[in-house]
Amino acid sequence: VNTVVEVNLESPDGGQILASGCDFYSSPRLSPDGKYLTYLSWNHPQMPWDGTSLWCAELDNAGCCREPVLVAGGTTEAITQPEWSPDSQWLYFVSDRGEGGWWNLYRWKPQGGGDVTAIFPKAAEF
Repeated sequence: VNTVVEVNLESPDGGQILASGCDFYSSPRLSPDGKYLTYLSWNHPQMPWDGTSLWCAELDNAGCCREPVLVAGGTTEAITQPEWSPDSQWLYFVSDRGEGGWWNLYRWKPQGGGDVTAIFPKAAEF
């Protein structure tokens, strides 16, 4: 899959592309308040367990993505399971970033950006 598309079932136009340009996309998640879209992407020859990027785009009133922000990731960091908090204040995800490459839970606040924070950093399996 090399695009993220919104399909309006009430419109005959076939939908609109929300994200494109990477070789693969997965895990699109709309925030509960409908203001943000987050998704994972990666490019060949990477595999998602080797290197992925987590993006977040604010949606305008028409439902189109504004310029996406790279939240975390790249060719040496694998990210999985992005999920929004019920109040849309936090984006949570699992990443192997950090020393040792252990999988840990992280969070990021889309309002105002800021740094990615480890919830409970631990150099061990969980």
